[in-house]
Amino acid sequence: MIVRAFPLFDKGAILRADMMAELASYAYLFGDILYDGYSDGILSGCRLTTTKDTIVVNPGIIRYGGRNFLIKDPIYVAYSPTNATTILKMNFLGENRSVRFVTYDAEVVLDKAAAVREGQIELCRFKLQPGARLRYKYVDFEDRSTEYDTLNTLQVPYSSKGRSTLSPEITYDYGKELSGTNPKDNLDVTFCLRTMDPSRPVAADTIAFYLASRLGGNMDDFSTNEALYGGLNQILAAAKCGQDIVSKSKERRRSKILVD
Repeated sequence: MIVRAFPLFDKGAILRADMMAELASYAYLFGDILYDGYSDGILSGCRLTTTKDTIVVNPGIIRYGGRNFLIKDPIYVAYSPTNATTILKMNFLGENRSVRFVTYDAEVVLDKAAAVREGQIELCRFKLQPGARLRYKYVDFEDRSTEYDTLNTLQVPYSSKGRSTLSPEITYDYGKELSGTNPKDNLDVTFCLRTMDPSRPVAADTIAFYLASRLGGNMDDFSTNEALYGGLNQILAAAKCGQDIVSKSKERRRSKILVD
């Protein structure tokens, strides 16, 4: 039998262990069950902003190792120019037990190591020049890959069913810019519609299928966030120039028609 119990906290009532246990089960298990099968990465929020010397990680939820980590208050991380790639990471420090609690600790740090190791999730990367200020607003879609003085979030994993994917802000910006070119390809139109909700990430396999269909090749060619972004940027750049990218599959169909 499935029972959904709501503890009643009447005035003057004694808090009982079973009442608190019911609350704990709902609060801590609901999210884990809801996102079962989702990859490590950002689930919601965690928007990044900057000041002249600080990166701000705003409230959000990050999933790692089957657990959801809630950032309730903004986290402030000081930065300085190094003229070298620096990565903002969340380090997951493992389990700690006490008499009253089991805790899973995490910290946000700047790291000069280019690789993201096990037990870490990337939040952004940048290469800041002396005298420059780190910016988090972008001129256009292509500007997201600017090498210097810009927060780069292209490789940040966003939690999704199966495997991580691109930020919904990235795919939203793509869809917004591509729709402004008045696309004629039905795949472009369908994909733009899919990206119109900036609060929900587009699954990596969906993006990979779209790119493989438009550009040719296999979905495996787009197995990383960087490859996904590169493919999207290629289509968008051509659309802005009024060019139509003819995929290999379209070329084969045209060749077959001509031969027949």
